[in-house]
Amino acid sequence: MSVSQHGPNLTQITIMAIANCYLVREQDGLTLIDAGASARSADTISLVAEALEAQITRIAITHTHADHIGALAVLRERLPVAEIALCPWQVALLAGHKMPRKGQPLPPAPELNMSQTPATRLLADGDMLGSLRVVAVPGHSPGHAAFYDTRDGGLLCGDAIYTAGGITVAGVFNWRFPFPSMATWDKDQALESAMRMRTLKPAYLASGHGPIVDDPLDALDRSIAKGQHSHQRRA
Repeated sequence: MSVSQHGPNLTQITIMAIANCYLVREQDGLTLIDAGASARSADTISLVAEALEAQITRIAITHTHADHIGALAVLRERLPVAEIALCPWQVALLAGHKMPRKGQPLPPAPELNMSQTPATRLLADGDMLGSLRVVAVPGHSPGHAAFYDTRDGGLLCGDAIYTAGGITVAGVFNWRFPFPSMATWDKDQALESAMRMRTLKPAYLASGHGPIVDDPLDALDRSIAKGQHSHQRRA
């Protein structure tokens, strides 16, 4: 485990050397973004929150791949009053709903009985979660969300863009760290989402894999250009 601080509000927790989750400080406590790679991650997350002398008041998930939700069930039990904020397709996948076929548009999100899901709040594009604005960025998975910190311009982007082995758009192959590309649901949609994130001009990227990277725009532009080239070859 390693813990690093980025500015006054963001703490990165790296578990098992490569999987990141984040604690974002708000006036009413901490927002946890993603929940580690295993149930044991709950202990690490709890210890870091204790060291920050603040309570986790809400949990939000970028996407439902196993290395991002490992401790979600345990944390729900430990933090019964914490808000669990998910996008509808994340709820659907956690509930066992069948994933749409790759390359196909998402059908309308299924209506779900909230009492049968791990969510206490459903998120939509543009919603505010404390100081974080929800940004819908499907592609790496259906219902993938990023969170833009309106205070400092940082983007917590899950695996929609990752920084292990260099800034890379999901679906663009990076031999230094190929796994997010291999696990991407719809590469063309992931590229569209990356271009949308680029319009935010993020001051830094805090991804699910790799270090926090300041001033990422030039490297992000190169990865987007590589993705566009691959798209043209597939067309």
